[in-house]
Amino acid sequence: MRYNMYVSYMRLGDMTMEKLIQIRIEEEIRNAADEVFRRNGLTTQQAVKMFLTQVANNGQSPFDNLFTPKQQ
Repeated sequence: MRYNMYVSYMRLGDMTMEKLIQIRIEEEIRNAADEVFRRNGLTTQQAVKMFLTQVANNGQSPFDNLFTPKQQ
């Protein structure tokens, strides 16, 4: 199943532009995520947009160092 999302981004000095992001995701996963976001008053599109905005603003991802071996 293809799930389309529109994500906005801003460039300094420009007006806000929208960029289409398309992902493929299993329906069961999409439905479960939709329900979690719905309980928080969000659509999946809004949640993804918030996630990408947070990563862009902070310059960090929750996946940073996720796949880096732990130092002993």
